[in-house]
Amino acid sequence: MSNNGSPQSRGLMNDPARANEAASRRSGWVIWVATAVWFAAFAGGTAAFMRFEFTPGDETGAPRVWPKDSSLALHPDGMTLVLFAHPHCDCTRASLDELQVVLSHRSRPMSAEVVFVQLSGFMDQEMSDESWEKAGRIPGIERRIDKEGVEARRFGALVSGYTVLYDSSGKLLFEGGVTGSRGQVGANTGRNSVIGLLRDGKVDTSRTPVFGCYLFDRAEHVLRSSQHPHGA
Repeated sequence: MSNNGSPQSRGLMNDPARANEAASRRSGWVIWVATAVWFAAFAGGTAAFMRFEFTPGDETGAPRVWPKDSSLALHPDGMTLVLFAHPHCDCTRASLDELQVVLSHRSRPMSAEVVFVQLSGFMDQEMSDESWEKAGRIPGIERRIDKEGVEARRFGALVSGYTVLYDSSGKLLFEGGVTGSRGQVGANTGRNSVIGLLRDGKVDTSRTPVFGCYLFDRAEHVLRSSQHPHGA
């Protein structure tokens, strides 16, 4: 008579099945843990990116009255807008996009200038990048190279995209950024504030955060922010 039906025989036959079942469970746990780790890393990376994107640069302040020693020209019969820019910052291009939108709403005399900061580490040919060319295509915009950042420091600019707007008497009307986050375009408080001034002469917010690359060494930013808070 055959012994195939004995408990010992059945146990031996079931060993491969039990082994496969255990391996399947282990594989499932490995996949679950790997998926959980991936989601945690993805969430952490996304959170870090969002913090960076929506974290403005250090604050300082523009002079409340147009600096008499500035080489930039104040419009005698209208407003004067100046945007300070880093030549190789992706955020600069977004600021220029928003500036073009701003200027399309002007209904009164004004002048507008984009000042590109050239520090000692930049060669002259390095300044003529995509942002320089982009600024040149905006109607009504003048471009200038600010060697060693003299004018940027004079106006309290720390971050690329920092924009100031003065009236014809030299009174500061607005200072800040015209983008809502780093490198992003779309309706935002800074853009709407400048549009309101150029179109109606009215503004709800005269100061907004600036999202962009630093124009100078970070140590200088911290020092200047503490010495000259909000244009003091």
